[in-house]
Amino acid sequence: MDIFRKLLVSALSEAVCSGPLHLQMPNCGVPKGDPQIVNVDILGKPSLFIWNEIDALEVRIAVWWDYDHDSNPLSNQEPFFGAGPLAHKRQYPNFVGATASGWLERKAGLYIQGFGRDGIIHTYLRRDMREMLVEMPDPQPFGFKSEGRFYF
Repeated sequence: MDIFRKLLVSALSEAVCSGPLHLQMPNCGVPKGDPQIVNVDILGKPSLFIWNEIDALEVRIAVWWDYDHDSNPLSNQEPFFGAGPLAHKRQYPNFVGATASGWLERKAGLYIQGFGRDGIIHTYLRRDMREMLVEMPDPQPFGFKSEGRFYF
């Protein structure tokens, strides 16, 4: 499995298991477009899983792995709305190990859109983290498939 897809599958599974994200229906009371954030642990690294409802059938998802909010130079301005932190990417090595974003499909089935790296955007990987993610066992998706048709 692609390393960025591993991160998305791990983070999404943890968010579903811990309860804040519902796979089969919109999250009641959450305005469409407002980002929702849950802290997750992936390979012992503090991470953020961020999602926002696009509509009842699709959810934009993102993971910021090995994220240290206190070291983020724009921490007090961070809207957590984008696929990655607000700071310039040249500053990322100081506070985040990897980022990835994609879409959770709910109309045609429950899956993260795309196969392999396709359908995963806004990726970033700090060099010293590659080996750890390559060696990471493929995570088991909880209630969804890790891959499926990409809709554009």
